Amino acid sequence: RAEKIMGRTSNIDRAIEAQHLIYSCYEKQAEHRKKGEAFEKYIHLTKKRDGKDKTVEIIKEVAEGYFQQGEYGEARDFFTMLLTNYPKHKLAAYAKYMIAQCAEDLYAKGAGRDSGDEEPVIREYRKLIENYPDTEWEERGYRGLNALYMKFGNTKKVVELNRRYIRS
Repeated sequence: RAEKIMGRTSNIDRAIEAQHLIYSCYEKQAEHRKKGEAFEKYIHLTKKRDGKDKTVEIIKEVAEGYFQQGEYGEARDFFTMLLTNYPKHKLAAYAKYMIAQCAEDLYAKGAGRDSGDEEPVIREYRKLIENYPDTEWEERGYRGLNALYMKFGNTKKVVELNRRYIRS
């Protein structure tokens, strides 16, 4: 603390800054494995200094940044990291919803579309519904599935899904 008061950076702050720079360099070089490892170290150091909530916020911000840039695979990986490492956190349901959104956008970009395999996308929305019943996330899962089934022209599934929703 005395170092901070005097304008010096602490060792942990320097380590976090250095690790973030390493991560940024690997990102620019498209070194996915090294980038992932560097980010994990960065998160570990940040958690050590700032605690869990700040760490979760950082992961969320990185994931959202990738999503906004249309990098849905990267976004999905970071939302998955958040969900896997912090399954009980208040943002876990949001992360699961965004994983479903990423799967849908990847499908729209062509991943799985050639084979007509929309099942991975459907599976993500179903998991959202199952894991977060009686929440806004369940409702969003149903809306996502409805939109997908309509997009795929599967009106039977829309009717079935909505009947089940009305009963629950």
